[in-house]
Amino acid sequence: MLRHLFFWFDYCRKWKFPFTKSKLDSLDDLELPELIIYLMATKMLETVSTSPISLYQPVEESLMSPKGRINFSRYLSSGFINGNHHIIDCDHEPFIFDNSLNRVIKYVSRLLLDKTKYDESRNILQELIFILDDVEDKPCSYNELERIVLNPLFAEYYDIKDICKIVLQQLLYANQQYDLSQWSLLFPMEYIFEDFIAGFLDSKFSKNWKVEYQKSNMNLSSNPEAFQMQHDIFLTSKKDSNKKIIIDTKYKLRDKDFKTDTKKGIAQSDLYQMVSYALRRGCNKVLLLYPNIAEELHQSDAFIIESGFEGKDAISIIAAEVPFWAINDFDSLSIKLENTLQEILKNYE
Repeated sequence: MLRHLFFWFDYCRKWKFPFTKSKLDSLDDLELPELIIYLMATKMLETVSTSPISLYQPVEESLMSPKGRINFSRYLSSGFINGNHHIIDCDHEPFIFDNSLNRVIKYVSRLLLDKTKYDESRNILQELIFILDDVEDKPCSYNELERIVLNPLFAEYYDIKDICKIVLQQLLYANQQYDLSQWSLLFPMEYIFEDFIAGFLDSKFSKNWKVEYQKSNMNLSSNPEAFQMQHDIFLTSKKDSNKKIIIDTKYKLRDKDFKTDTKKGIAQSDLYQMVSYALRRGCNKVLLLYPNIAEELHQSDAFIIESGFEGKDAISIIAAEVPFWAINDFDSLSIKLENTLQEILKNYE
């Protein structure tokens, strides 16, 4: 399961997982939650210890002499009216180590420390908290993290922000500041499957196809312009720009006996959606891609949608399984997926 996760995230572009290049050989004995905490802790310690970051931090302060910008509204309401006319309320942004990002990192480190039972992870997290000893210890939220904008000079901290997002976005809090009623790490597999297929196509087939992810430059209704279309993946042949394919990924498990069903386990709403997209886009080739439900792939199913306006071109829809997982032969999974997609696309070239 671990190797599958790392394989999928290696091709994802939108759903970043900062550990896909990590070596797993020495960590095979760790269970998934402990492994992920270990990798998070290692990455954070490596970055914070080698490239400590100081940022401009907004500060509201009452001073005897002006500094930065005088906040007259706060001065009049809290200082002057109380007889403290000699105390000036100022807003300034010092360049400090005790900044919002380091506070988030420290908070996330404490959360992970509370959850891990692996001694190595605990040592790493305790060392990280020690390095951040001068940083204020306070609970932080996902919204606070989203407001932090990093200069490209601190690109190494982009992955650290992603780690903190994963932790803060999946936490359910109790009343106490550091007491959690639950801690979960959930992956939206329907989006990961879509992102993975798009990344894999771009990596393996970009020589012959232009791969566009989440293409949304056209509305379904032209007058008035409304109902924006958004294709999971849109392919355009680099040899012939008139050859186009709309790909829709479906992270659904069809019934094991779907072959006996006339509809082949395809939801009617999915087919309606693809037909309307193909009609508006002027594209007569559509692919519905499903993850495999068994080691051995089922044969693809084809549907022909003929126009009632006596048009010459009918819409061809192929529903196909692709090898997304393998229990017995994981090492050849990438090759099987590439061969399967090559066989499907060959019919459209």
